[in-house]
Amino acid sequence: MIENLFLIYIMLFSGSATLFYRSPEGLISLLTITLLLFFKNKHKFNKSFYKIIIVWIIYIILLYFKFKEFHPYFAIIIPTKFLAGYFLLTHFKKDFFIKFEKIIYVLSAISLFFWAWSFFDSQSLLQVLKVIDVSGGYMKSENYANSIVFTYNTIEGNSEIPRNCGFCWEPGPFSIFIVTAIFFNLARTNFRLKNNNALLILLLTLLTTQSTTGILAFFILCIWFTFNKIKDVRKIIYVVFVVIPFIIVLFVQIPYLQEKVLKDYTDALQTEDVVYDYTKRDISIAPTRTTSLVIAWKDFINNPILGYGGQQKAKWTNKIGGEVWVINGIGNIIAMYGLFGIFFFLLALFKSTKALSLIYNYNYPYFWVLIILVFAYGFSLIETPVFISIIFFPLMVNLPMSRNAKKYTPLIT
Repeated sequence: MIENLFLIYIMLFSGSATLFYRSPEGLISLLTITLLLFFKNKHKFNKSFYKIIIVWIIYIILLYFKFKEFHPYFAIIIPTKFLAGYFLLTHFKKDFFIKFEKIIYVLSAISLFFWAWSFFDSQSLLQVLKVIDVSGGYMKSENYANSIVFTYNTIEGNSEIPRNCGFCWEPGPFSIFIVTAIFFNLARTNFRLKNNNALLILLLTLLTTQSTTGILAFFILCIWFTFNKIKDVRKIIYVVFVVIPFIIVLFVQIPYLQEKVLKDYTDALQTEDVVYDYTKRDISIAPTRTTSLVIAWKDFINNPILGYGGQQKAKWTNKIGGEVWVINGIGNIIAMYGLFGIFFFLLALFKSTKALSLIYNYNYPYFWVLIILVFAYGFSLIETPVFISIIFFPLMVNLPMSRNAKKYTPLIT
C-alpha cells in the first residue's frame, strides 16, 4: 500500500507542478522517503546500480578538477532520482509499466472532469482551486493553481478552447505522460482497439492538451501501431492516406498549434537578440524549444566533454548577465552533461528500446527512440524520476535481451 502511494507520489513529483517538487526540500524529501522504503523492504543494491553510482562519482570528481568548485546539491540530484527509480523497478518488477499506465489513466479521467468544468465556467473552477492551491506560488500568477491532481494554467497559450494540464505544470508535459501510457497500453494489449476503454480515455485526454509535442509523438506512435498491426503493403497506404492527413488537419484546425510552431522557428533565427533584449530588461525567460537548443549548443561548444555540470556561472547566458531557463531536454543534456551525458543517455535509450520490445514482444522497436527524442526536444521531463526509471531501467535491473533466450519469460503477460 505504502509503495503504491510512493509510486503515485513519484508520478506527481515528476509532473513538477508545484514549487516544492522543484525545490531542494522536495529533492531531499524524495531521497528520505526512498531510503526509508528501501530499508523497510530490505532491498539490496545490485552490481549495476553500484556501477552507475561509481560512474557518477567519477563525473563529479572530473567536474571538480575542471571548475575547482564542488556543488553538493547538484551532486545528489541524479543519484536521488536513480535511487527512486531503482526502488520502483526492484519492488514492482513486472508491474511497474502496468501501474504507470493505470495511474495515468486515472489521472486522465480526473483531468477530463476539471477540463470540462473549465470549458463551461473557468472562473468558478479557478476560484475553487485557489482555495486548495498547493503550487506554492510557482508561476507567480493569478491564473495558475494546482490541486495535486489537476493544474489550472491559462498562462501558456492563447487558445479559445482551454488546454488540459492534468497534474503537470502545463499541457505539453501532461501529453508526454499520456502518449507514454498509450504506448504501454497498445504494447500490453497487443494493439487491441476494441473494448479498450483505457485507450479511449487516454486519446480523448491527449486531444484536450492541444500539445504540439504530444501530437507529434502520437503521430510517430500511430505509424508504429500501423506497422505492427497491418502486415502488408496496406500499412504504407494507411499511413499516407489516414495518419498524415489526420495530423495535418489538427494543425490546420487548431490555430494555436500553427502560431506556436511559427514562433518557435522565428525566435530561433534571432536567439542572441532575444536573449540580449531580456538581459537589458532584467527579466528571466524560458525561451522556445528551438531557441533553447541554440542556447544549449553554445554551452556545449564551451564545455563539450563534461558540460557545465552544476557550475551555473559557466553558462553562456549567465556570463552576459541573463537568467534563461532552457526547456529543451536534449539541450539540457548536451549543455549540462556534455558528451559524457549524451553517451549514457543514448546507451540507456537504445538498451531500453530493445528491452521493451522483448518485454512486450512487438516489432519495429526503434520508433520508441523517435518518440523519446520528441519528448526530449519538447521538455526536460526525461530527467524526472519516473522517466529515468523508464529510459534507464536496463542499466539498473537485469532483463533478457534476446527473443531467442531459452529461459525468456515476458515481463508483461
